[in-house]
Amino acid sequence: MNGLNRIFSVAMITAATALTGCETAGENPQLVALAQEVPPPVTSDAVLFRITDRELRFYSLPDLQDAGWTLPKRRLDVDAVVGFAPSSQQLFVLSDDSVLTAFDLVGGLVRTIDSSISMATVGANGVPLVVGNSGSVGSISQRQVSVWADSVALGSRRVWGSHGGRILTETIDSESRTLRTFSSRGAPTSVNVPTGPMAISRWAELVAVATPSAVELRGTRGESHDPSVIDVLEGPEQIVFSASGHQIFVTTSGGLLIWFDRFTGARLGSAPVGQVGQMRVGRLGRYLFIQQSGVDSVHVFDIHQDRLVSKLGTRWTNSIPSVAPNGTVLVRDENDILALDPNTFAETGRVSGGAADLWAVAAWTPVQPVSQRQAVEAVDEEYLDGDGPLYVQVSSSQNEAWAQELATGLSRAGLAASVLSPEDKEQLYRVVLGPFSTRDEAESAGRTLGRPYWIFSPSAPKDEL
Repeated sequence: MNGLNRIFSVAMITAATALTGCETAGENPQLVALAQEVPPPVTSDAVLFRITDRELRFYSLPDLQDAGWTLPKRRLDVDAVVGFAPSSQQLFVLSDDSVLTAFDLVGGLVRTIDSSISMATVGANGVPLVVGNSGSVGSISQRQVSVWADSVALGSRRVWGSHGGRILTETIDSESRTLRTFSSRGAPTSVNVPTGPMAISRWAELVAVATPSAVELRGTRGESHDPSVIDVLEGPEQIVFSASGHQIFVTTSGGLLIWFDRFTGARLGSAPVGQVGQMRVGRLGRYLFIQQSGVDSVHVFDIHQDRLVSKLGTRWTNSIPSVAPNGTVLVRDENDILALDPNTFAETGRVSGGAADLWAVAAWTPVQPVSQRQAVEAVDEEYLDGDGPLYVQVSSSQNEAWAQELATGLSRAGLAASVLSPEDKEQLYRVVLGPFSTRDEAESAGRTLGRPYWIFSPSAPKDEL
């Protein structure tokens, strides 16, 4: 790998996903092996999305470098990030007034998909699934909702994407809880489960529910056999599955974290964690984040090593702390978003003042939409015969030190790189190549980068750039 590729490449390890079922290890020993297999690493870029009230911004990982371009967003109040659909390269968000919106990252467009959606999710297989205000269920295809034949009960409050493109919904009242699975083909199935704390496996084919002294495991598709029971005499409170589904983590009223083999029910270990609010497994399956009640502090448990490895000062939100596709750990530090090295937890990047915005991660390379690149090229043409020099913009950042570091790396690779300081508080530190006297010279330098770039002249009027 040459010097330039080392600068710009970000490795990603895919989430450990496995086939799991309701059989015990004794009935199907191959199942245990499958559940513990880890897919080979896949190389891709990792990106952090930032949704503000004005735009969608992009940051590469692990250094949180600003991509230097944005996707404008119509004025709407986004309540939640639904998820990223890799096949269509769209990021879906949902507003509190039931408007489902898609950011088309290829076309550079913002589209309203439907204005009557109460719940939505992107399943583990990347299929966007929705529940309408009227109870209708369906999937998103060709930028519109494909409605299925059956409807959910009004009052359903949560939704998950299940295996095979199915939708799992939860309806609960004071005395009972019902899980229903819907499909584009075939009748829905349902299962009644206790109303205690609950966890759903990654593929939503299994549910674990806490009772006063045990954890019950059931299939979500109405299987008729009796549930498996794991005794937890300490009083279970919070439950979560490992990413592969072969372990279950339980916190207790006595302040313990206990983990069990999902197939055999064997107790594998325990650790003191104090009183716990919530738990979340990072997307690669390595880390379990454990929120401490009443304080902005999170325990980090390494599932591979079966031990607590760190304690982070971070506020808990719907998306933070989390793990990006390349392994970077993302946390909140007061008003900032931080990227941490997954092995040392040392800071690798920071976005200042962004904690109040919505965030999401995905395996995607931030490539400026064709429509925006063409617009920039059209502006460039106006200044080819002007007095100002031409530059090739490589990247931009709010952090001067990181911009200088990137420019230094490019210079060591034999390129004429430098940093242009912002002229006002709305601008960023630009990492550029140049100056060049002709567009051909600038284009020739840009093509050596092996990544998106654009050409500009600082002397061009700001309202035209």
